[in-house]
Amino acid sequence: MKTLSASDVRIPPKAFNNVAKKGERIRIVKRGGYAVALVPEEDLELLENLEDIIDVAIVEQRLAKMEATGEEGIPWEKVKKELDL
Repeated sequence: MKTLSASDVRIPPKAFNNVAKKGERIRIVKRGGYAVALVPEEDLELLENLEDIIDVAIVEQRLAKMEATGEEGIPWEKVKKELDL
């Protein structure tokens, strides 16, 4: 994830403080629609944790399906070679 310092963005100090200290969430509009949001760090951490939980569930489902059908995965060495890692 990219990180910017507070001095790199033009956020009014009051809005910045309301998010950081009061936990307020602020949506920013561009061309009449929501573009981005300012959220407290705790909210971002929660969102990232939820994404991790969903990713693990998807992998577990896929592995269970592979086991049930006898499907084999792609060997890691082959993946590395194809992706030039």
